[in-house]
Order: sequence, then structure tokens, then C-alpha cells
Amino acid sequence: MKRLLCLVVVLLCVVGMASAQKFSPAIVQHQNSAVGHISMHGLAAPQQPSYCSPCFFYGGDGNPNSGNANGLWDNYMDYFALDGVDYTPFLVKKVKGVHGRHLSVSGVGGNLEMYPNNVINGTDPVIADVPWSIVTGVATGGTPNTVTTVCSGDDAAPTVVDNGRLYFGFYEEYNVSAATGGGCALTLSHKGTMLWQANPVHTTTFQLAYESNVSDWPSFPNAFGPQEPSDQSYFWGPNFGIPTFTNANTQGYFHAFSADIEGTISK
Repeated sequence: MKRLLCLVVVLLCVVGMASAQKFSPAIVQHQNSAVGHISMHGLAAPQQPSYCSPCFFYGGDGNPNSGNANGLWDNYMDYFALDGVDYTPFLVKKVKGVHGRHLSVSGVGGNLEMYPNNVINGTDPVIADVPWSIVTGVATGGTPNTVTTVCSGDDAAPTVVDNGRLYFGFYEEYNVSAATGGGCALTLSHKGTMLWQANPVHTTTFQLAYESNVSDWPSFPNAFGPQEPSDQSYFWGPNFGIPTFTNANTQGYFHAFSADIEGTISK
């Protein structure tokens, strides 16, 4: 029987703030008619992000005012012993008008809806590190142990940028980007090879983190580079009863994620 995973997260967060020991985060946070429209607290509509620089791929913006706004758990959280990772596809494809077929990846990033945050609490999210990876072989029924790792690492000082988008009244969206430190080189092709990127945060305190979906899909607002393949994202979360890769769409409206790859192309 399909599990009911889409919950009214705002109510859960209120309970969590009052008694964190009794609180258990939901796997999904989503827009609900009871929540209403969410403001961007005075900021203009988002443009192609400056934080993806030099940008090879960006999946597109989320939209907190959309009825399809969603976030999927993307956090190794020690506080509640909850592990869950989103695997987002991207195409290693030659870029029209850009000479070169080798991509040197400098950063692996994604937009995360986080609480606590600066808007609500006056403090930025507390992130211990980001264990990032770029892999092949993600498919239904697999696990992180069955994929082939192309590049991976752990950034203890990720770049964290406040995007100015507030979701569900509590969750501020931040771009969290892990630096690769060099040595992650991918070969581009005309047709394109599909890889998956993961950049879950690792938190040791009470820190919730959900990766934003591209809520205006099939439009990809402000997307950049090779378009993200739709409906090919996967979730792994053994503590949520999902011990093998499951298509992200089984958890809600997750046709595409707001993720990015930074890097430069050369011959």
C-alpha cells in the first residue's frame, strides 16, 4: 500500500519548535491550499543565478507561489538519524557555440529549502559538510552501493547563498554548492551522456533541508545549459522506508529539481 508521505509541513514545524525531541520531519514538504501564497520578501523575480558560476548546467528556479511547489528531503541528519538523498540527472553534452569537449567540474550544487534560517530565526543554516558525488547507474531498485562513482568528495566549507525565496512560511531557500577541489573531469559528447549529481547536506544539529523542485515544469525558468532530463530523478531514504532508489515522482511533484553543475569547458 502506497505510503502517505505528503504532509502539511508547516504544522509539523510548529510542533518541532515546541518540542524537538517529539518531532519527526516529513519526507516531503509541499504547497497546500491552507498555506496560501508565499512572498519573496521584497525581492524581484529571480534571474539566471549568479551562484552558478561558471555555470555548465542549472535545472531552473523553483516557485514558492506555485501550487506545485515541493521540496524533497536531502540531508544526512544526525539529530534525528534521518538519511535521505536526491539524485538529479544532467546531460554531459557538448554546448552549441562553445568549443571544447572536456568539462572540468568545479562545483556541485542545489537549491535547498531550509529551517532554521536567517529570515525566521536570524541565523544562517548550520551545515557540517556536503558529501557530494557524480555517478552513473542510478535506477529503480538500486542503492548508493550499486552505482558507479565518477567523482566524489566532501566539502566541509560549502558556499551557501540565500536565494530570497521563502517557502511555506518557514523555509528559506539557499543554494548550497560543494567545491570539488579539482580533478573531476567529464567528457562531453554530441548526443550527451546522462549522469546524476547528489549534494546532500550533512547536519549534526536540528536543521531541516529539502531540495526544491522546478515547480513550473514543463517550463524550466532561468534554466541554463543542457536541459535537465525530466522524470529521471531518484530518492534514497532508508530511514523513511525507502531503502532502494525510487523515482522521485512517487513522492510528489518532482519532474525536475533546482540543481546545478559548475565548471569550465576546454579542448
